[in-house]
Amino acid sequence: MKRAGPKLVDFHVEADFVGKAALLKIRDQGPKRARMGFVISGAPVQGFAHSMDVKTRNGQVLGLLSEFIYSPRFTSNIEVQELPFLNETML
Repeated sequence: MKRAGPKLVDFHVEADFVGKAALLKIRDQGPKRARMGFVISGAPVQGFAHSMDVKTRNGQVLGLLSEFIYSPRFTSNIEVQELPFLNETML
């Protein structure tokens, strides 16, 4: 699966740089993870003392919810997590 996005690196330039091989691999194979935002229902949180697993409907653990905060702008609790790309069979 390839994702379109902003072009930040010009691979046609002959210059070599740290991380070029890794970026070429991501370009060719596609990224394995993405940053995703979530809205979390419930009363506004002030903070929390433990982490929670992020799971699919089937109970498969995908990642770890390690930080979230109440957003006055969204009037909800919000969280950003880096997770693997999802497909329909995982939901």
